Amino acid sequence: MRTNTERLHRYREVGDVGDGITFNVGGERWSTGSLLEYLSRNGMLPSQYLANRVVLKGGFDLTGVSNPAQALFPSIREIYCLMVLLVCERGFNLSVMDNLTVTSFRASDGAGEDSVYTVNTDKPRRGTKRYSAEILAGEAGKLWENAVRLTEPCRTALAELGTPSEKLLIAHRHKNLTDDGPFRQEWLTAGIGDHYMADAGLLADDGTPLRVSLRRLRLSEQVLNQHARQNSESVSEDIYRTPDPATAEGAADTIIDGQADAVAHAKATVTIRSLNAAEVTAARTDPETAATQLGIPVPTLKLLLAGSLDTATTACTDFLNSPFAAHAGEPCPASFFACFTCTNAVITPEHLPRLATLLDALDNVATLVSPARWETNYRDHYARLQAILEQHATNAEIGDARRHVTDTDRDIVTALIGRKLDA
Repeated sequence: MRTNTERLHRYREVGDVGDGITFNVGGERWSTGSLLEYLSRNGMLPSQYLANRVVLKGGFDLTGVSNPAQALFPSIREIYCLMVLLVCERGFNLSVMDNLTVTSFRASDGAGEDSVYTVNTDKPRRGTKRYSAEILAGEAGKLWENAVRLTEPCRTALAELGTPSEKLLIAHRHKNLTDDGPFRQEWLTAGIGDHYMADAGLLADDGTPLRVSLRRLRLSEQVLNQHARQNSESVSEDIYRTPDPATAEGAADTIIDGQADAVAHAKATVTIRSLNAAEVTAARTDPETAATQLGIPVPTLKLLLAGSLDTATTACTDFLNSPFAAHAGEPCPASFFACFTCTNAVITPEHLPRLATLLDALDNVATLVSPARWETNYRDHYARLQAILEQHATNAEIGDARRHVTDTDRDIVTALIGRKLDA
């Protein structure tokens, strides 16, 4: 596909490149370049006769494939293999992959050493919780870039045909079906979840054709990575991870990891103050008493209750008297993650949606970065945030907060993790 695309670009820039291969059909002369141009715009060659002649004369580079349409467009088999990679990398199920669109992703850290993307996923059967967000970086970011590059010719052709599409997963059918055209964009039917790979030369350990199941791969991904994927922790634990034999084998490691997490939790320095819903109500009625209890002036308390002191994570009651500044009176220079250890920080119920979103985003980051990088850059922040939520909110309150997350909360969390809010 890369070779043929380069030939197409050269044809558009300078015309026929002189490979000597031409076809005269019905008084019209076709060259390699003009046939690629026609294919790119129509999804099919002008006739089956020309398609056969292209194969016979080697007009296109068809290494590894036989259908000339695959010179520019991925086959159903290739898109299935892309699905396998998406399941292994991110645990997507078939309905989520079917709903992926290129507009769901955007670069969130273009200046960094690695591209970072966010994707809004849609799992219809989850009802009101059907929408969630994923952060793709490192190998996952590279996979996304390759997926877009692989399928972009399909979207270009569909736009030329007057039926534009933003779907990520699009394949060429090999032939133009009467009702559906040459491109396939729907993946929930025709048994695509299970595929035999014998004609690709892939065999199982017993020598039989390898049967690849997307559902089994999704289960294995959750067992190996020990993370929920587009499902709740309880569903992931009870339905996916606990019944699998590998979970029992890894029990000892799980216990050790749990002990390490407990130690990290105990060491986490959490000096943040909080107001619960009842205390916020009381503070509005009797601000003098509440201000005295927090150790702040009454005007500062009123600004706090109005949301005027909010940072990306908490509220700051004294931005110019920061424990992180070199001199008194200087603006606070610390990352907003440092608010979790600051005596000037206060959280209220209004902060819970964003904090819950940040915790979920850090869970995603843990699956993407190396263990060493997690230990250095994220572990302590995660432990402190987890401790804050456990100490200052109930599970019900955190669940309710997740249902009230706004697009602004998601954007700020994405920017915070992408280091766009650093001074």
